[in-house]
Amino acid sequence: MTKTITIIREMDYFFVDIFEKQKELDTRIYAQSQPRNLFKKKDYQANIDEYKKLKNLALKINPSGYDPDPEDEDLLELIVSFEEVLAVYNMYCDRGIAVQELLRRKAEGDKYKHSLYSEAADKQRAAAALFQTKMNDFNAEYSEYKEMMAEEV
Repeated sequence: MTKTITIIREMDYFFVDIFEKQKELDTRIYAQSQPRNLFKKKDYQANIDEYKKLKNLALKINPSGYDPDPEDEDLLELIVSFEEVLAVYNMYCDRGIAVQELLRRKAEGDKYKHSLYSEAADKQRAAAALFQTKMNDFNAEYSEYKEMMAEEV
């Protein structure tokens, strides 16, 4: 049971310490992109740094490294879902970094084809949609598992 609690704490850590900060970053970036903020100076490097920080925190999580009880099939499935969420999250961060990097370069006067930015933005939107789907699925499984654990206590 101790190993199970440790794994669940890692999942809680992702939800509370990483995902919540990611939502704050996404909200800030969204606000920066609004027409009313068109002429305000934006700190794209700070966004890039925050993406990298959150990605590195997520990369330190190794759910399969806890040697869970092989009899607990529900937990094993949850771990697989969590690993998928982490993989998609890392891709989402990479795509966010790419978009912010292009915006930073443009703000510094670099000239590049608009199609390069459009492609990066499309990839980021696709990654965001996939991440949201994986997160929703994982969140449902996670909540169900925690309820089941609470009933067993």
